[in-house]
Amino acid sequence: MHPVEDRLKWSHGDTQGSSLRRSARAGYAKLLTAQKFEVEQPAKSTWTAKLRGAARANVELVVVDLNMLTASGAEIVQQLSKSGEVPSVVIVGDSKDLLRHEEELVPLLLRPGFDWVRAPVDAAEFRLRVNRATARATASMGAWSMPELRSDASGRLDATRIARHFGWTLWALSRALGASVQAVHKTPDAQALQKRMEKLERAALLARRSVSSKASSLRRWLNTPMPDLDGEKPGELLLKNPDVVVQWLEDAAVGQPA
Repeated sequence: MHPVEDRLKWSHGDTQGSSLRRSARAGYAKLLTAQKFEVEQPAKSTWTAKLRGAARANVELVVVDLNMLTASGAEIVQQLSKSGEVPSVVIVGDSKDLLRHEEELVPLLLRPGFDWVRAPVDAAEFRLRVNRATARATASMGAWSMPELRSDASGRLDATRIARHFGWTLWALSRALGASVQAVHKTPDAQALQKRMEKLERAALLARRSVSSKASSLRRWLNTPMPDLDGEKPGELLLKNPDVVVQWLEDAAVGQPA
């Protein structure tokens, strides 16, 4: 297995902060990229919408810094409080921040996947909090999806996109789905195909976590016989029995032996 390559959305809010604040953001980014996270820092005008869709967009972790020149850090906390499904969260702030936002923060910190780290941030403590928050949130992966595998028009899974992602022909995928290639080509996001394709989406998400987010690495992995799968190739087994591959990848994601 390759190292996990996670995605992170770092909601910070204030893009016009002081040089000290920009330095702090750069410090967080350095710590996170060292742990194989891809860091995204949404602008003030976009973070609310991005945060609202974080669980659906496969965002692994949201880091919220409360010590902002504006109230955006507090606004993010309020948005998180209203969200039913959110990824794991690490909230950065000092003691007075905790007291100032106690009403919103205390219920959040009781949720799985939420943690708190004191500012100014100590690198070792920050890594510990990030690791702990993401580990706690692993179970919530079942609710996440991959937008790139879904139709822009309907939001449903699209067979042509799934076939392209895994390097399959549409004919091979149609056969595995129990449908004619003509029917799948005509309506690749048909409702009748969704349940089976959800397993493939799940496998794609897990593979991105535990194998690689790079298409070339994923294709190589899909076409490599695996001893844990009785010598079968993951790509071929996904077409025949996706449940087996999904279970194998889920066990790897939480550190269980094969």
